[in-house]
Amino acid sequence: MVSQFLNSPSQDHWNTIIRVLKYNKASLEKGLFYGSNNHTRIVYYSDANCVGSPTDRRSTSKYYVSIGDNLISWKSK
Repeated sequence: MVSQFLNSPSQDHWNTIIRVLKYNKASLEKGLFYGSNNHTRIVYYSDANCVGSPTDRRSTSKYYVSIGDNLISWKSK
């Protein structure tokens, strides 16, 4: 969410980033839980639109990758 404001971050954005980094540092012993559901099918979904919105004509793209029901990676631009 914070990465949407990389071009011109405000002080609130910097404060949020610092808060996230402090949380990550304080919880190094914790990890992500991926449920066991007896299937490990890898799914990759991708979509792109070269014209995008008719008003600004910007292109859009997105993808996500999952293993079973567990989201591994995603991006939307």
